[in-house]
Amino acid sequence: ENENENKIVNILLKGIPAFATTHSISEFLKDYEITRDKVKIPRLSNGQIYGIAYVECKSMEIAKKIVFQKSKTKFQNRPIGIEIIENENLFENENLSLNLLKI
Repeated sequence: ENENENKIVNILLKGIPAFATTHSISEFLKDYEITRDKVKIPRLSNGQIYGIAYVECKSMEIAKKIVFQKSKTKFQNRPIGIEIIENENLFENENLSLNLLKI
């Protein structure tokens, strides 16, 4: 068994609308064991969102399923892009640095 399969993996959602919430994103991904505490939405200092969200998945298998099954599907009437990101400690860093956003 590949030990990486059970490691926590983060995915990036791109193109989310400005009024998206951790609740609406977790609802969109509820079939994949995603709860609100697994969703992070980076915000500008004025509270606006960048149009992206990070989601923590329990395993690479779940992350891949989300990418294959949900990429380009509509979330709140907008097609969203989803990709796996290689960054181990994303959720430990509350100050999501702007470097992460240069995607």
